[in-house]
Amino acid sequence: DFTGSSGLDKKGINCPLVYAKAYACYALKVAIAPEIPNNAASLAPFEIAAPENSIVNALHPAPVALRHIVGHFVPDAVFNAFDKIVPGLVPAEGAGCLCNFQVSLRPRTDAPAPAIQEMERLMRLHDDVMRVLTIKVDEHAEGPSVQMQKRDERGDRGERRERR
Repeated sequence: DFTGSSGLDKKGINCPLVYAKAYACYALKVAIAPEIPNNAASLAPFEIAAPENSIVNALHPAPVALRHIVGHFVPDAVFNAFDKIVPGLVPAEGAGCLCNFQVSLRPRTDAPAPAIQEMERLMRLHDDVMRVLTIKVDEHAEGPSVQMQKRDERGDRGERRERR
Protein backbone atom coordinates (compact mmCIF):
# COMPACT_ATOMS: atom_id res chain seq x y z
CA ASP A 1 0.00 0.00 0.00
CA PHE A 2 1.60 3.23 -1.18
CA THR A 3 -0.81 5.52 0.67
CA GLY A 4 1.05 8.68 1.65
CA SER A 5 3.26 8.72 -1.44
CA SER A 6 4.13 12.06 -2.98
CA GLY A 7 1.86 13.61 -5.57
CA LEU A 8 2.68 13.90 -9.25
CA ASP A 9 5.94 15.54 -10.24
CA LYS A 10 6.00 17.82 -13.29
CA LYS A 11 9.41 16.51 -14.42
CA GLY A 12 8.29 13.07 -15.58
CA ILE A 13 9.63 10.87 -12.77
CA ASN A 14 6.10 9.56 -12.08
CA CYS A 15 5.32 5.85 -12.45
CA PRO A 16 2.16 4.34 -13.86
CA LEU A 17 0.76 1.88 -11.33
CA VAL A 18 1.64 -1.09 -13.54
CA TYR A 19 5.33 -0.07 -13.39
CA ALA A 20 5.31 0.37 -9.61
CA LYS A 21 3.43 -2.93 -9.27
CA ALA A 22 6.02 -4.78 -11.34
CA TYR A 23 8.84 -3.61 -9.08
CA ALA A 24 6.82 -4.18 -5.89
CA CYS A 25 5.95 -7.73 -6.98
CA TYR A 26 9.58 -8.34 -7.87
CA ALA A 27 10.61 -7.42 -4.32
CA LEU A 28 7.91 -9.59 -2.75
CA LYS A 29 8.81 -12.59 -4.94
CA VAL A 30 12.51 -12.21 -4.14
CA ALA A 31 11.71 -12.20 -0.41
CA ILE A 32 8.95 -14.83 -0.33
CA ALA A 33 9.36 -17.26 -3.22
CA PRO A 34 12.33 -16.64 -5.51
CA GLU A 35 12.19 -20.21 -6.83
CA ILE A 36 8.68 -19.83 -8.30
CA PRO A 37 8.68 -18.79 -11.99
CA ASN A 38 7.57 -15.26 -12.76
CA ASN A 39 4.21 -15.52 -14.51
CA ALA A 40 0.63 -14.28 -14.20
CA ALA A 41 -0.34 -17.02 -11.73
CA SER A 42 2.60 -16.32 -9.41
CA LEU A 43 1.86 -12.58 -9.43
CA ALA A 44 -1.94 -12.86 -8.98
CA PRO A 45 -1.87 -13.03 -5.14
CA PHE A 46 -0.15 -9.65 -4.84
CA GLU A 47 -2.33 -6.55 -4.54
CA ILE A 48 -0.68 -3.19 -4.92
CA ALA A 49 -2.57 -0.03 -4.01
CA ALA A 50 -1.58 3.60 -4.49
CA PRO A 51 -3.56 6.84 -4.56
CA GLU A 52 -4.48 7.98 -8.07
CA ASN A 53 -2.21 10.68 -9.45
CA SER A 54 0.53 9.96 -6.94
CA ILE A 55 4.16 9.54 -7.94
CA VAL A 56 3.62 5.73 -8.08
CA ASN A 57 0.17 5.79 -9.73
CA ALA A 58 0.36 8.40 -12.45
CA LEU A 59 -2.65 8.56 -14.72
CA HIS A 60 -2.62 9.82 -18.30
CA PRO A 61 -1.59 12.53 -19.24
CA ALA A 62 0.93 12.75 -16.36
CA PRO A 63 4.57 12.80 -17.55
CA VAL A 64 6.20 9.38 -17.01
CA ALA A 65 9.22 9.38 -19.35
CA LEU A 66 11.66 9.11 -16.43
CA ARG A 67 9.64 6.62 -14.38
CA HIS A 68 12.74 4.52 -13.72
CA ILE A 69 14.14 7.20 -11.41
CA VAL A 70 11.41 6.51 -8.84
CA GLY A 71 10.41 3.02 -9.98
CA HIS A 72 13.79 1.49 -9.25
CA PHE A 73 13.44 2.59 -5.61
CA VAL A 74 10.17 0.66 -5.19
CA PRO A 75 11.84 -2.70 -4.32
CA ASP A 76 13.85 -1.11 -1.51
CA ALA A 77 10.70 0.54 -0.11
CA VAL A 78 8.88 -2.81 -0.23
CA PHE A 79 11.85 -4.62 1.35
CA ASN A 80 11.87 -2.05 4.18
CA ALA A 81 8.15 -2.45 4.85
CA PHE A 82 8.28 -6.25 4.58
CA ASP A 83 11.26 -6.46 6.94
CA LYS A 84 9.16 -4.76 9.62
CA ILE A 85 6.51 -7.49 9.27
CA VAL A 86 8.84 -10.49 8.88
CA PRO A 87 12.30 -9.54 10.18
CA GLY A 88 15.25 -11.40 8.74
CA LEU A 89 13.54 -12.72 5.61
CA VAL A 90 14.34 -9.81 3.32
CA PRO A 91 17.69 -10.03 1.49
CA ALA A 92 20.38 -7.53 2.40
CA GLU A 93 20.37 -4.32 0.45
CA GLY A 94 22.52 -4.57 -2.61
CA ALA A 95 22.10 -2.65 -5.81
CA GLY A 96 18.32 -2.51 -5.68
CA CYS A 97 18.29 0.87 -7.34
CA LEU A 98 20.25 1.02 -10.54
CA CYS A 99 22.68 3.89 -10.85
CA ASN A 100 20.50 6.11 -13.01
CA PHE A 101 21.24 9.70 -13.73
CA GLN A 102 20.25 12.25 -16.29
CA VAL A 103 22.74 14.60 -17.85
CA SER A 104 22.12 18.16 -18.88
CA LEU A 105 24.74 19.84 -20.99
CA ARG A 106 24.67 23.59 -21.33
CA PRO A 107 27.18 24.97 -23.81
CA ARG A 108 29.14 28.07 -22.89
CA THR A 109 28.07 31.28 -24.55
CA ASP A 110 31.27 31.22 -26.60
CA ALA A 111 30.74 27.63 -27.78
CA PRO A 112 30.78 26.99 -31.53
CA ALA A 113 27.45 27.71 -33.20
CA PRO A 114 26.87 24.05 -34.26
CA ALA A 115 27.27 22.91 -30.63
CA ILE A 116 24.71 25.46 -29.47
CA GLN A 117 22.32 24.49 -32.27
CA GLU A 118 22.64 20.79 -31.36
CA MET A 119 21.99 21.54 -27.68
CA GLU A 120 18.96 23.63 -28.58
CA ARG A 121 17.67 20.77 -30.74
CA LEU A 122 18.17 18.28 -27.92
CA MET A 123 16.49 20.58 -25.43
CA ARG A 124 13.45 20.83 -27.68
CA LEU A 125 13.32 17.04 -27.85
CA HIS A 126 13.82 16.54 -24.12
CA ASP A 127 12.22 19.57 -22.50
CA ASP A 128 10.55 17.36 -19.86
CA VAL A 129 13.77 15.61 -18.89
CA MET A 130 14.79 16.12 -15.29
CA ARG A 131 18.27 17.59 -15.04
CA VAL A 132 19.93 15.96 -12.06
CA LEU A 133 23.60 16.06 -12.91
CA THR A 134 25.35 18.89 -14.71
CA ILE A 135 28.74 18.28 -16.27
CA LYS A 136 31.01 21.16 -17.18
CA VAL A 137 32.35 20.75 -20.68
CA ASP A 138 35.58 22.64 -21.28
CA GLU A 139 35.69 21.97 -24.98
CA HIS A 140 33.43 20.45 -27.60
CA ALA A 141 34.74 17.76 -29.92
CA GLU A 142 34.31 18.46 -33.60
CA GLY A 143 31.94 16.29 -35.60
CA PRO A 144 28.95 14.21 -34.55
CA SER A 145 28.84 12.39 -31.23
CA VAL A 146 29.41 8.64 -31.12
CA GLN A 147 25.65 8.10 -30.94
CA MET A 148 25.07 10.22 -34.04
CA GLN A 149 27.81 8.61 -36.15
CA LYS A 150 26.98 5.92 -38.64
CA ARG A 151 28.33 2.54 -37.65
CA ASP A 152 30.78 2.44 -40.53
CA GLU A 153 32.26 5.77 -39.38
CA ARG A 154 33.24 4.38 -35.97
CA GLY A 155 36.81 3.21 -36.16
CA ASP A 156 37.08 2.05 -32.56
CA ARG A 157 34.53 -0.78 -32.67
CA GLY A 158 36.90 -3.53 -33.76
CA GLU A 159 35.96 -6.62 -35.68
CA ARG A 160 32.43 -7.94 -35.33
CA ARG A 161 31.32 -11.47 -35.97
CA GLU A 162 28.48 -12.11 -38.40
CA ARG A 163 24.99 -12.27 -37.00
CA ARG A 164 23.06 -15.45 -37.59
